[in-house]
Amino acid sequence: MPLCIEALGPSPHGEGMIQVSVAHYGEQNGDLMRDPDMVFDVNSSEDARLGWASGNWRPVSFRNDYVGLFQEALFLQDGRVMVRPGLVKELKAFARTWDRNIKAQGFVEARCLAECDA
Repeated sequence: MPLCIEALGPSPHGEGMIQVSVAHYGEQNGDLMRDPDMVFDVNSSEDARLGWASGNWRPVSFRNDYVGLFQEALFLQDGRVMVRPGLVKELKAFARTWDRNIKAQGFVEARCLAECDA
């Protein structure tokens, strides 16, 4: 399935953070379906130790439209950032596996080739 990576804008969960969506999209009855869509908080710092290149992306949410699942690991309640630690751990483990699969499916190589051809 196609892979879509999109910067969503500033995160409500902390200064210097942006939200990034990583999603595979399929189609069912003419509707786009996320399978899955993960939103991450990412530090926007240019400092390699802190920024997006460090690989330290914090999972915010997970959605799979085919099974009707939406989970929030981080959310705002009464102006405070609330965290579900167990879900954060579960989503980090899923993201590591998904990252390996994305690389194995050739998405990273295709992006690098596209940049070289530009």
